[in-house]
Amino acid sequence: MAGAGLIIALSSVWLLAGTGKLAVPRMAAAFLAQLTNRPVTVRSVRVLALVELAISLGLTIPPIRLLSALVSALASVVLLAVLVRAARLPDQVPCGCFGPLVADRRVDSNQFVLVALMLLASGLVLAVPAGDRYLGLYAQVLALAAALVLTGTRYLRLRHAA
Repeated sequence: MAGAGLIIALSSVWLLAGTGKLAVPRMAAAFLAQLTNRPVTVRSVRVLALVELAISLGLTIPPIRLLSALVSALASVVLLAVLVRAARLPDQVPCGCFGPLVADRRVDSNQFVLVALMLLASGLVLAVPAGDRYLGLYAQVLALAAALVLTGTRYLRLRHAA
């Protein structure tokens, strides 16, 4: 049985990424625009953030856990490809992966390791079913509160600085 801690950890990463992009979507939009050489709207970044939040929530709900783990694995593969492409750009802008949590974060090896671990965790959730228990609802609420506090305080600091 896949550990509840593994599922909560993976869910929390998606939760932080989604809430960060919802709080400050412009950084991710600028990064994606530079990466694709096309304009990227704030609305499309918000849709991406909602998908990340749906993955996070889905991992904690037994009937859709495996589907969410599959989407998480596929999204992790896409993220790895994005990071490889971004690492090759001569002039990088901050990725905005976690919104205001990491305001000036360029693509580096730490992000490759994080996404590779997300892919591994997704694979483990797919390979080792967690049963039909509802995992982490309490932990999910705590993680959401932490994400809101972290993104909110960072967002306020960024607004004060501007």
